[in-house]
Amino acid sequence: MEVLQLSQLNIDPSSVLSSCEPELQDLMRQIDLIIQQQKRDWEMELQLVQNRLKRREEELMISRNLMEQRDLEVRSLCKRLEQQQGLLFEYERRLLDISEEVLKTCCTRVFRSVGYLI
Repeated sequence: MEVLQLSQLNIDPSSVLSSCEPELQDLMRQIDLIIQQQKRDWEMELQLVQNRLKRREEELMISRNLMEQRDLEVRSLCKRLEQQQGLLFEYERRLLDISEEVLKTCCTRVFRSVGYLI
């Protein structure tokens, strides 16, 4: 519509465009600067996020390794506990056998001293 109006006024539309060309170029430069700045901002933010992710992955790896170590320690301690419980059971059985033997011996002596035989 403007073109028609300009032609009706006997103004060449290309002259109007050429007259605003410096403004358009300046506007394009400003847009380019804004885009470049936004790109730098995004790249910095991306780098920060990637660094944070890398640290978290390293922390996760350390935690997993520590958990595996702890798991091995727990297994080892459980095995030792089972062995020691087995020894304890054996010692208790031997103690019971010895106690019975001592009781028999004492009773036999007591009965012999009073004249009874078992």
